[in-house]
Amino acid sequence: ETPYIYHQSLAVRQDWPVLHGILLKAMKAIPVDEREAIWRRWVSVNYQRGTDWSLIWKIAAVAFFLLAIFLYWNRRLSAEIRHRTKAETQLIAYRDRLEDLVVARTADLEAALARQRRLAAAIGQTSEGVILASPDGRIDCVNKAFTHITGIESAQAVGQHLKIFGLPWSTDITTTGSWNGQVTGKRPDGSSFILQVVVTAVNDTTGNLVDLLTMVRDITS
Repeated sequence: ETPYIYHQSLAVRQDWPVLHGILLKAMKAIPVDEREAIWRRWVSVNYQRGTDWSLIWKIAAVAFFLLAIFLYWNRRLSAEIRHRTKAETQLIAYRDRLEDLVVARTADLEAALARQRRLAAAIGQTSEGVILASPDGRIDCVNKAFTHITGIESAQAVGQHLKIFGLPWSTDITTTGSWNGQVTGKRPDGSSFILQVVVTAVNDTTGNLVDLLTMVRDITS
């Protein structure tokens, strides 16, 4: 069955009216069953139900293509997720390692600062004068004993050269690494003093000269 309806007709030219009448009489003279037989023989339409496989294959091809794209994208996305997860795991491990190093380094620095504070306290309380100068002989700091022995205040000494106060400095000290001897000088009040002086070159871990440490002791009679 189809939704189509067929209407068949027989036409005759208008200038042939006689033929028109003859055909009408002939059609009426044909019995109904014979007419249907003629109809079935010459006009009947046979049709078969079937499946449009070409359309199905097209739909299947499109579906397969979309599925292939989905699988490829899903696989690529999974690989990207694995890569990022691995990178994040490594970053977390590096961060934890860095935090451990920072904690350890902080502990070392705090311990070093504590030792420096203890050393500074000890130097500040010692009876011998202590002078810390740069390699070129400029004084960076002095302790209280130096002021007590020489009468020179810290503010007056810092930034001055060792030679101004009669203290030894030469390139030989930076070369040999030490000097030991006596020097004489005068206090701001005019009194004289004799000092036993020991100068030591201080090097860093790479062997470079960074400071000159001068120890002075009053040996005035």
